[in-house]
Amino acid sequence: MSAQGEIYAEPNVSDLSDLSNIEASAFYHFKSECEANGLLARPKFISPDDLCDGINDDVTLLFLKFYENVEVVDYEETRKLFMAWTGRRDKRGLPICLFDMKYLTSNLEAYKKSCDSLSTSRATSTGLPSAVTLRSLAVFEGMVRFVLPLCSLVRARPSPETPIFQATIIADISAVSLMQIWRIRSWFQSNSKILADAYPEILDRVIVIGAPSYLPTLWKWAKDWIDPVTASKLMILKEDQVLPTLASYIDVANIPKKYGGEHGFEHGMQPDLDPAINGIIDWLAPCSGSFPAGPMKLVFSSIGMRLAEATGSIDGTQRTLLAGIVHPDRLVTT
Repeated sequence: MSAQGEIYAEPNVSDLSDLSNIEASAFYHFKSECEANGLLARPKFISPDDLCDGINDDVTLLFLKFYENVEVVDYEETRKLFMAWTGRRDKRGLPICLFDMKYLTSNLEAYKKSCDSLSTSRATSTGLPSAVTLRSLAVFEGMVRFVLPLCSLVRARPSPETPIFQATIIADISAVSLMQIWRIRSWFQSNSKILADAYPEILDRVIVIGAPSYLPTLWKWAKDWIDPVTASKLMILKEDQVLPTLASYIDVANIPKKYGGEHGFEHGMQPDLDPAINGIIDWLAPCSGSFPAGPMKLVFSSIGMRLAEATGSIDGTQRTLLAGIVHPDRLVTT
């Protein structure tokens, strides 16, 4: 028992045996810092018989450390497979993300091989997630740590007092064969579970575009691969419904040109921020010309200023780059 409260016992070194010596050392240093600041105390808001899993257990702490140490190139490789933020928002102020299934089916095998090269390439009996899972979580965590809170700070939106905690997804499934989709079914299953378990409310709606003629057959299979709550948020559009439906939720200026809008966003690009978001950020060099690659987070300075910080690692060296200063009280109209 410490002065801060009950602390869970230090795990044996063998519990983290799949980490390298450097990784294990960094993890224990991070954990000691958490303990010194009272962050490993049993939270007061949970009952005595509740577990602390997902709050301050070792696996959760390891993941928090992973997000701030993930290689920028690995993060970017993973981001392109998932729902990449376009930098724009819908009419309610929710971030708009684009998912391109053709890119996923063409690059998933290369991605898996890339993950196999990491020390945490496979899940272990000690509960440590695999590299595939960690990198998937890192991308979703990027939404929680940066995109959603940044959109919440924009005052030029309906109900600005309400935090933004969900995203609108445009899922393009055109030019993909039934066999290609069948081959990636395990990817859908695992990531649907991640969303359901760790980020159950992050999806507001998923607007599916480019549905093939075989969709009824596909859906009989796919609905069993996807969490039921996630599946209920899907809107599957016919070709003549795409632009009218998108325009009912998103201003035409923020709809990608590929779908009849005016936004020149293409899959794989860095976010192209809308004027309202750009207007509350003073970007600093070397990020003044473009949105920085890799994981981002919002932090407070010692004098209470909100800062946009680029984190992650480059060639094994942790990056802590002040990317910009955020001014939430700056009202920007569009």
